[in-house]
Amino acid sequence: GSLGLVRMFDVIAGPGVPRPRLNGAGCARRRGCVLFVRNDCGTCVRVALPLSWEAAPVRKLSTLLAQRWALPVEEVHLESPRGPLADGQLLHAAIVPRETLYLKSGPAPAAATSDEPPKRPQLWVWGRRVDGCVSLLPEPQPGLSVHQVQAVALGAEHALLVTRDGLALSWGSNGSGQLGTGDEEPRSLPAVVRLLAATRCVVPSCGARCSGVVDASGRLWTWGEHQPANAPSSLHSSWINRHGATECGLGVREVAFGQAHAILLTTAGAVWTWGYNTAYCLGWAAAAGPGSALRHGFQKPREPLQLPPATAVAAGALHSAAVAAEGLLYAWGDNSVGQCGCGGGGGITLPAPGSAFDL
Repeated sequence: GSLGLVRMFDVIAGPGVPRPRLNGAGCARRRGCVLFVRNDCGTCVRVALPLSWEAAPVRKLSTLLAQRWALPVEEVHLESPRGPLADGQLLHAAIVPRETLYLKSGPAPAAATSDEPPKRPQLWVWGRRVDGCVSLLPEPQPGLSVHQVQAVALGAEHALLVTRDGLALSWGSNGSGQLGTGDEEPRSLPAVVRLLAATRCVVPSCGARCSGVVDASGRLWTWGEHQPANAPSSLHSSWINRHGATECGLGVREVAFGQAHAILLTTAGAVWTWGYNTAYCLGWAAAAGPGSALRHGFQKPREPLQLPPATAVAAGALHSAAVAAEGLLYAWGDNSVGQCGCGGGGGITLPAPGSAFDL
């Protein structure tokens, strides 16, 4: 305990001093994990967690910090940029190297007071992986031993998940920047999307070669093919939405990606679409007329679709669907093999009641 205090902590800033930067990554590799902790007075310490702390709970670090600053152990708690940390949660699952944590006065919120180590659901995978290996039977996904997986989404050759601590992790192919790393190098093991480390991610989604997450505030972040960039970008303020021209990308419940289009559902039940309008998959009434320019090229969000309030959305390659709160399923777009559920042949231009059936 006391020996750890001497070796692990180094006061590097006081009140009014800007957030420090870590010079190089060699120290983090050699000593385990380097991060910073700031208290309510503005004092900041640099903390080098040794490798032996990989299975340590959050409470162990908060206790040492409280002792260092002569604070009652039971009257402080740690918070990350994504929110309060549960005392029993494993440190390495709850933090991102080189980020800043905050030691807050007062007891932790009720949702973060458990002293028991949380159960960690195991993610099982099968099929062909990005490294070329094929798993014919389900097997545990390597690299997730400390994380609590909350939700997962799959693309053509990549995967994205969010943890209960609000972190987003991705792995697989990256030729279109679908991993959100800002480059196009593939990753064989799950790695934190560092550009979202300060954002509490809640709902993941993948297209064939793109990805997106909805954060705790309802903002949509997307990246990859047909998205603003190969690094996470707020869709609402990006060029796709003409830098905030509409409300698309805010108050989001979920999003689904087709081959080259997307469909979004808001918490209020509104449905937005954008992208390439092949086979009328955007469902825009203004594009239904012959020769409409809205049928060609990349289309940016215009307004919500003329639908009753919806509860869920989905996208195929060239068609879209939404479930209305009234219990009707609306489908539109390519219907060449009956994928809209309205008989085979042709396509469905608009999500009208004539193309809906009662669930």
